Amino acid sequence: MKEEGTLGLKRVLGLKEVVAIGIGQTIGAGVFAMTGIAIGMCGTALPIAYTLAIIPVACLLIPSAFLGATIPTVGGNYTYPSRLFSPMMAFMGVWIFMIGFFFGFIPLLAVTIVEYLKTYFENIPIMTTSIAIVTFFCVINILGIRIAAIAQGIMVLILISALIMYDFVGLPHVSLSHFSVLFPMGAMSLVSASALLIFPYLGANAIIELGGEIKKPERVIPISFVIIISVVAVIYITMSIVAVGVTGWETTADKTLEESAKAFLTGFSFHYFIIGGALLAITTTLNATFMWAPKSLMIVAKDGLMPPILTKVNKKFGTPHNMLIMIWAFSVIAIVSNIDLKSLALYSSIGGMVIYIPVQISALFLKKKMPEEYAKSPLKVPTSILYFAVIFGILLFLAAIASLVMELWNKSMLLTIILGIWVVLGFAYFYIMKAWLRRKGIDLKEVTKDFHK
Repeated sequence: MKEEGTLGLKRVLGLKEVVAIGIGQTIGAGVFAMTGIAIGMCGTALPIAYTLAIIPVACLLIPSAFLGATIPTVGGNYTYPSRLFSPMMAFMGVWIFMIGFFFGFIPLLAVTIVEYLKTYFENIPIMTTSIAIVTFFCVINILGIRIAAIAQGIMVLILISALIMYDFVGLPHVSLSHFSVLFPMGAMSLVSASALLIFPYLGANAIIELGGEIKKPERVIPISFVIIISVVAVIYITMSIVAVGVTGWETTADKTLEESAKAFLTGFSFHYFIIGGALLAITTTLNATFMWAPKSLMIVAKDGLMPPILTKVNKKFGTPHNMLIMIWAFSVIAIVSNIDLKSLALYSSIGGMVIYIPVQISALFLKKKMPEEYAKSPLKVPTSILYFAVIFGILLFLAAIASLVMELWNKSMLLTIILGIWVVLGFAYFYIMKAWLRRKGIDLKEVTKDFHK
């Protein structure tokens, strides 16, 4: 008999499934889209940039692992800050995340998949195929997270094999002469490139959304963080050595990994890398996003801040079908709107970063507000390390978000204004709903005391 949480979600995910979801979410469009851009920024220093990017990511994951191991819960990106820090800040993190991921990230991934497919099907229709891809993964996740997790595991194994092939076949072709000038753009270029390459590592944090569906989450969550980041880091750093060292950084600057692969992969191996590597990297990220993205919104609705129908879980499959359909609708609207890929990427990056800030702050309040749970926690982080990780991570994210907003403004003033209006509407909506709940005799502070496990 499967264990169930307070929302009717079934605990069916073990360590291998969580690791597969985390790796699939992490190794996605980011590494394939951003590696060439980073080469153009720092040249031969790319492997160092990928290595340095691990440091801030580790700082961000320390509070998440601490929270996940101490109080495993559903929708951690909303639940933790709403219970430990501020319901308003927690809601705004999710609100901005909604437009970033549902209106930006999921459509970006679907359209990018179609762009890769055009290599083999030149006349494939972008819009209808993108909608079909989003619909497929929505249906898969409605049929059950267990089925989605099995599909994820298979795809991740193929993905890793394709990337390992790229690494090992490419390494013998690396020429040390291409690393003779370590900082062709200057040492400061390493800083900006490292900041850019934080995003390809961030997907691992998504697993704190799945605490209500993980078996033994207090053990699995912190261990999975270590495994995911270790595996991904080795793959990324090796890929960066190959991408720069085979042809020289000038050839691969601002290009996709497909361009570097052409230098040493031919025939079946090249197609396996494109299909099993690039396409599956994006596909596994899309599948994993459908698995974890609804969880925080379910808790928002459970708290009364969104329609309760969104919390309904399908009795047969144990999945939040109404929430998944809402996400599907957001994504289809964005695809039909024909927004350019760069704007979708900026939206997704902003939304993906904003939601982390309240989570990190909430880790600082755990010991004071939940002393009994803290005492029983299998993972106790020293206070000095925790404060350093949180402060450093937040400062880094605020700087990155400001940079992304400026980039969005330069790209599209209209989309920037729409984002600003969305934020203002979020604040207004929160206080209107809070007042409405108060008139019904419901105190939001009381509602947000309990954790859903």
